[in-house]
This record gives sequence, structure tokens and C-alpha cells, in this order.
Amino acid sequence: FSAPMVTGIVALLLEEFDFLLDYPEIIPSALINGCELLPGQTDIWESFAGFGLVNYVNTRNILLESRYDTATVVENENNDTALLEVSTFLATNESVTFCLFDFSRQILSSEVIDIFEMESFGTQYTPAITQYVIKVYNSSGVLSNPINSQNNIIAGEFENTNEDGMFYIRVYMLGTKQSGSSEYLSLTYSTTHEHSYTHSYTNPTRFGHTCHCVCGETITEPHVFQEIFGEARTCAKCGYS
Repeated sequence: FSAPMVTGIVALLLEEFDFLLDYPEIIPSALINGCELLPGQTDIWESFAGFGLVNYVNTRNILLESRYDTATVVENENNDTALLEVSTFLATNESVTFCLFDFSRQILSSEVIDIFEMESFGTQYTPAITQYVIKVYNSSGVLSNPINSQNNIIAGEFENTNEDGMFYIRVYMLGTKQSGSSEYLSLTYSTTHEHSYTHSYTNPTRFGHTCHCVCGETITEPHVFQEIFGEARTCAKCGYS
């Protein structure tokens, strides 16, 4: 039943974000990362629910806010060299979910395979898949247990139980490249962080000031003037008068 919903969402995304035509690997990664958990679902993936309920708004926001990175792998890479990296701010007890999708235009076999023969003998033709690993870092080093790929998708979650700060999600090759063709990787992420632009106020002018979230994001808003005992009006937030 989800096929028409997913197809419709992809059509809307392709219409708005034409760069997806050149980077189709972003689409499944963003769709999976944008899913909502179903009632009773506690893990990112479960056998009865898959990755959950597809959500257009969440998926679109991943693209609007550029919460993704891509890479093309054509040969063996040093296992200590990050192929992909995204970063995000997390306050204490906030979490980030992420999804790596590996897309390869690999030819499965040079021989003609008879589908009936394949079913009769129960033979499975599976492409060789390069293994990747995701690690989460802060400025002090690795924070989470590395998550290894079992297929062409890795989805995971990290909760920050330490102090506020920036966190880095990095993808590395595990072992050697298995496929003979180029592999197209896409890494997306979503966080529970909600901006609160009350951390500090700077750059006051006649018209307003800049409001800062603790994560570093900013917005500009007009002054909130208040009059104290009939004296000159002063902005309640930045002090401008």
C-alpha cells in the first residue's frame, strides 16, 4: 500500500529539487531518514514495520536544510579515511538519526539467467556489496559503537549523554571494495534539536538585532521595546535604546 505514497513523494521531490536527477542515491537515504516510527515500533528498523511511515515534510526538510553528503567510490579506499561526513549540534539528551545508502549500477551476471530455473533450484544471485562503517565523533574522539553495514543500507541513532557540542558522523570503508563498478553513497541525518534563539543577542541597529541559538544558528528580528517609568524605550532582549 505504500508504493503510491512513496512514488508521489518522490515525484514532488524531483519536481522541486532537480539536482536529485544527478544524485538519485540521496532519495532513498532521505526517505528512510525522514520516516516516522509506527505505534509499537521502538527501533529504527523492525520486521513488522520496516523503517516506519514515510513522511514527505521530514524528507523535504532534509533536502531544504542540506542535511546530506554524497560520494562516489570507484576503487579501494584507506580504511582510516572518511568518505563522507556530516555535522550537527546536539544539546544534552538530544539525538541524531542517520542513514547511509549505497547505490551501485553493478551488472549481476554476464550470463543469461532463466528466472524459472532460478526459482526451481532456489539459487539466489546477490551482488557483492562493499562493507562500510559509521562512527560518531565529538572533539574528543569516537563516542558510539561503530555500525557496520550488512547490506547497502545503514540506519542508526546516537543520543548525546554528554555536554552540549558539535558531533560528526563519518563513513569509512570496511575492508576492500567488492563491486567492480562505481558505488554512489549518500548519508543523511535528522536531529531532535529545536532552535531556541534566546542564547544571545548581537548586532543591534535601529531596526532590530541578531538572535543566536546555542547551536550557532541565527535569525534577525525587530526590537521588543519596553518603557520603564516613562523613560526612553529599551529593547528587552538586546538593550538597544
